[in-house]
Order: sequence, then C-alpha cells, then structure tokens
Amino acid sequence: ENNTRYMGTRTMIVHSGGTGHATTVRLFVDGDRRAMEFVSSESKQPKTSRHWKTGYLGGLPSLFRPGRGRKGKIHDVERVLQNYELRTIGRRTVAGREGEGIELKSRYPGRCSYVIVADCENRFPLAFEVWKAEGTKAVEVQFQEINFSPVFPEESKGGKEKKSSWIQVTHQAILLDRLSEQAGFPVWTTQELPAGFHLTS
Repeated sequence: ENNTRYMGTRTMIVHSGGTGHATTVRLFVDGDRRAMEFVSSESKQPKTSRHWKTGYLGGLPSLFRPGRGRKGKIHDVERVLQNYELRTIGRRTVAGREGEGIELKSRYPGRCSYVIVADCENRFPLAFEVWKAEGTKAVEVQFQEINFSPVFPEESKGGKEKKSSWIQVTHQAILLDRLSEQAGFPVWTTQELPAGFHLTS
C-alpha cells in the first residue's frame, strides 16, 4: 500500500456493545504524499457473520508471495507463518474489484485472528477484518470505491490548489534502545513477550 497511487473512500467500523461505530473518509495517496477528507460518522448494527467458502487453495496467496510488489505490505512472512495459520477463503468483490480472501488464524489461544481481502490484480488490501478469539468481529475496514489511476483535485483542469492539505509520510528504522531519544518522548517497551512475539527495530 505504501507505494500505490490511489484515491478512494474507506469506511472503518469498530464493533462495541452490539453496535458498529462507522467512520468514512476519503483518501488521497501519491507515494509518500497523503491527504484525507472526513465524510461521515454513524452507528449501525453490525454484520458479523462470515460468508466465505473456506479451504486451502494451494500455495501462498499472492499478498504473501516474495518478489516485486510485496514491499510495503507483509515484510516478515516467516514470522507471520510462525504465529498464524494461513489459508485462502475464496473471492469477494470490494469496491467493484475482485479480491482474494486471506485468513490469518492465530496459532495461540485467546488472540485475535484477521481477514484480508487482497486485490487480485495488484495485491492491494481492499478490506481488513479483526476477529476476537471467541469468534465475534471487532473491527472491519473496507473501501467503498477506489481508483488506481486518479486525477487529484490540484491536477485537474481548473482545479483548486490543495497542497496545504497534503502531508509527507516517511518510514525510518530506529534501534530499540534509541526509541525515546528519536521520538522525543518516553517510549515503553515490554519486559516479557507473549509466545511467538519478538522485538525488532
């Protein structure tokens, strides 16, 4: 996702107390330039059932395969496979695009599992779900519409300049013992890690 140019509308629903709290935003992403516009916020009754044809379809899903296109998505496939049982769970259309459903089921009790819907053409994550250990949905994020060949407002003919709304996003690896120094505020790190977890810079 980090290196993809796109413009789209995305909704995040956080489920709590039997109600889903939905927030919708419009995203503008051009490499390391980002902009976001608030669209709406509301509460709704969640759809928590899974409509998937589950099963192993052979090999790693495209999102997890090494090679071109993986940068910015899953950096440590080996670590993921140590902690989660990985399987493809059928196709699903998101924002008018065909996606491949991928389930990451925790190998350890009491932990959340995840579902990702990866675009079949470019591996972009179109949807993401967090499932609690007891089988109820905690969070779901999904694009309602997305354009991978966008014309941003300031690029269109007669469009108003909106440079001030863009922010620059960069990623930098920092050594664990220098987190507080680099961040400029105290950063706590855990003394004991759950099974399968490792601290990395």
